[in-house]
Amino acid sequence: MKRIEFISWDDFGVVVQDHKEDPALLTMKDYAIINGFDVKNRLGSAVKEVLTLAKLYEFEYIKTSRGYQFSSAILEAIFTTVIVSAHERDIILRGMSEGATFAEKHAAFEVVESLMIDPPKYLLE
Repeated sequence: MKRIEFISWDDFGVVVQDHKEDPALLTMKDYAIINGFDVKNRLGSAVKEVLTLAKLYEFEYIKTSRGYQFSSAILEAIFTTVIVSAHERDIILRGMSEGATFAEKHAAFEVVESLMIDPPKYLLE
């Protein structure tokens, strides 16, 4: 898995403009599985947040028997930003920053490890 990145709202707006009419084919659960995330207990609130963003940014989604589906570009852009809490995001960013201490890297690793099927090794390098 690549480094975890969090998108700014301005950058998310650009993604939405570029992919506004992409077909909504992927549930957040499917995206999580494909990308190695184990986030069962977080999906409900993350989906609600993306549905709120869909109203604000006006992008397409579909409600199916399997859950809400979004375009892969939208999920790629926003997934890590909505799946973690603000506190967890701060820990991860600190641990990935240049000059992070071993303790900060380890704390970030523990947060990410709790979200992943296979934890990312790059944080402890």
